[in-house]
Amino acid sequence: AIAIIDNYEKAIKGPMHFSFYEYRGSLWASNEKYENALKDYQKAYRIHKTKESISGLGLCYLFNKDYFNAESVFRDGMLSFDENLNFKKSLLQCLLLQERYREAVSLAESLLIVSPFDKDLLSLAGQIYRQLGNNDKAWENFLLLYLKGNAPKKDLESLIDIALIKKILSKAETFADEIIARKEEISKERLSNMVISFLQNSQTDKAEKWIAIASKQGKTEKLTL
Repeated sequence: AIAIIDNYEKAIKGPMHFSFYEYRGSLWASNEKYENALKDYQKAYRIHKTKESISGLGLCYLFNKDYFNAESVFRDGMLSFDENLNFKKSLLQCLLLQERYREAVSLAESLLIVSPFDKDLLSLAGQIYRQLGNNDKAWENFLLLYLKGNAPKKDLESLIDIALIKKILSKAETFADEIIARKEEISKERLSNMVISFLQNSQTDKAEKWIAIASKQGKTEKLTL
C-alpha cells in the first residue's frame, strides 16, 4: 500500500491530497516507523488540519519524546475541535510526561467533571495524584477505574502499593489475585512488600501463599529467608 502511494506521488510530481499523507502516515505508524509517519502527518497537517492529522502528528511527537511539539499540536486540536475529548486527554498525558503535575491535576479535575467515568482520565488522574503524593485521591481514581472492570495492570499495581500503605491487606491481595488470574507476573519487590506486610500482621498463611506464587514466578531470591 505504501509503495502504491509512493508511485502515485512520483507520478503527479507535486503535493498529494492530504488524505494520502494521512493514510500513508497511519501505515508507517502501524509498522512503528514513526520518523516516516511524522513526515507524512506533518505534510497532511500543513495542507489541512483534520482530527486524523492532528492525532497522528501529536502521537508521533509523543513516541519521539518531543513533548513540546506534541503539546502544541494537541492544544491546536483542542481549539479546532473543542468537543474532542481525546485531544484533551493527550494534552494531559503530555503534561504528565513533562512532570508538570500542578497543571496536569487542574486539567484532570476539570475533565473529570465532564466525563467522571472515563477510564483513561481516571488512570491519568490517579498517576498524577501519586506523583503529587496524594495517595487518597489516587486511590479514589484507581478504585473507580477498577470497579468499572478490566483495569490496566499498571493501575492494579498502583492499587496494590496504596493498599499496602493504607494497610488494607485484603484489598492488596484482591488486586494481586486479579493480576495472577490474567496470567501476568508481579514484580519481586511488590511480592516482597506483600509478604512482609502479611508477616507484620501475623498472617503467616497469606505470607506463605505469596511466597509460593513468587516461587512459581522464579522470584524467590529476596523471599527465601
